[in-house]
Amino acid sequence: MPPPDGTSPDDAALALARARAARTTVVPPEVDGVVRRRAERLGRAPVDVGDGRSALAWRDGAAPELDAAWSAHRPPPVALRALAACLGLCWLDPVGEPYPGVPTTIEAVREALAANGTDTRHGQGALTGELATAGLVALEGQTVRLGPAVATWSPALVAALRRIQDRLPRGPLDEPDAAGRTGSVST
Repeated sequence: MPPPDGTSPDDAALALARARAARTTVVPPEVDGVVRRRAERLGRAPVDVGDGRSALAWRDGAAPELDAAWSAHRPPPVALRALAACLGLCWLDPVGEPYPGVPTTIEAVREALAANGTDTRHGQGALTGELATAGLVALEGQTVRLGPAVATWSPALVAALRRIQDRLPRGPLDEPDAAGRTGSVST
């Protein structure tokens, strides 16, 4: 028997599957409550990432534990350096959430990588390849933004990053923005 709101149980399952597979999805308003309840049972929570889209985050304390018995993909150091540069250039307010941050440019990321001794070709490859594919950054032409996967980071991870936010790569000292940082562009 269908629920009283006229939606199918499959509608919510499909919305959850889309969010997992595509990293973001539009959850129809008629199934939003069902999606949230089902996600809650799975230890997940839908997070608004803008433009009416949602991504699935782990609830605090519900993320799977990584240990030696469970093998997880570990990004190469150059990808982590490129992500650190993006965070340093896009996350200007350490009190606020990192996502969505402010836009920057591929060139600013390259400069931040070079200033920290990272090969810029490999760093740009990680930026446009692995980080973009994982949804950690979003690229549009030469503009770089933090991606929707950043919106799903747990409060504990964001708190840990806040403690080192002032040490993230910023790039060479050129024209500082209003926050006193370099490399970001306005929209």
